[in-house]
Amino acid sequence: MKNTTKLASAALIAAISMGAVLPQVAKADSDSLTGKGKVEFTKSSSTSSSATNPSGGSNGGSNSGGNITDSSAGTTNTSPGEFGIDYVTNLDFEKHGIITSNANDETYWATTWVANDGETAVKNAHYIKFHDFRNTLDHTYEVSGEITRQFNTVLSPKPVEEGLELKGSTITYNNAHLIPDKGYEPTADLDLTPTAGLKASTVVKFGESTPVLTNTKPTGFNAQQFNTGYGSFALMWGTYNADKEVDTSATSVQLTIPRGSTNAVINEGRYTAEITWTMSETPAV
Repeated sequence: MKNTTKLASAALIAAISMGAVLPQVAKADSDSLTGKGKVEFTKSSSTSSSATNPSGGSNGGSNSGGNITDSSAGTTNTSPGEFGIDYVTNLDFEKHGIITSNANDETYWATTWVANDGETAVKNAHYIKFHDFRNTLDHTYEVSGEITRQFNTVLSPKPVEEGLELKGSTITYNNAHLIPDKGYEPTADLDLTPTAGLKASTVVKFGESTPVLTNTKPTGFNAQQFNTGYGSFALMWGTYNADKEVDTSATSVQLTIPRGSTNAVINEGRYTAEITWTMSETPAV
């Protein structure tokens, strides 16, 4: 069972590989991609730990079979160019019974990511995939997350005022690590993974862009070129492993709903949110 983690990681890269080096285009200052999150509350006081696998097909890779659509498993960037976010997994915080007391904040874990059904199912920890193929001397950039639509029961195009909102809710991303796609690096033996600026844990909030990875040239760096960060990478939160003793895929992304006067009453309904990930050439100061 110890090899399961490595196999899952390899399967992830294979599933989300773009297949070929992207054509060179004029670089942009930043690139964004939006994923989704959902949580549901019922009148029952009990909670359910079961969840239906998201229905989504290939996540930009070579998955075949099944009747899954990308919109349920995640969001794919169909024209990423030479620099930007390629894929974002959607978060499912499951269905829960309403807790009457508002004395304590409530927390819920996102379930393990599933990209297909049945025998063709692909499971892994939640992740975003990004790349930098710019021909430049300095590969400085920043990857940030922001809740751009707070958890609420609004169905577009209704105005937010007509729905119920989980005010002040945040998402904490833990156990961060990077998986490089060696096929896109200058040589298979050269590791340019930008691990130095990666945050192990990040709290993402509504209306506030928060960096999760900052790739900058180290102070006193003497080399003419700063190539670290060149290539294609999957930024993952947790590790999927069939051996549940070491599987952290379902205990790494956490939704926190403040109670007290902020959300004195939580009403029945399905609440959805949007989380936007941005890759910018220049880190925010």
